[in-house]
Amino acid sequence: MIVYDLVCTATHRFEAWFGSSGDYVGDRFAAEARAIHGAGETLSIHGEAIPAKVKALREDGISLLPLPFRPRARSDA
Repeated sequence: MIVYDLVCTATHRFEAWFGSSGDYVGDRFAAEARAIHGAGETLSIHGEAIPAKVKALREDGISLLPLPFRPRARSDA
């Protein structure tokens, strides 16, 4: 239980920090990530993408990570 509580606390803290530090782009995530990468910029965005688009982004050298939670803008819908 102690490890579970620690993981939950860390996830909630990360979610709170992340929600205030990036732009939610929804289902435009793949297109926005490509535009940012193509412009040579470094910005923090989050949103949704289907597995095939995630795979294509990674194959093109675009760095991304899955979130351990649903973005707030999406889960409030």
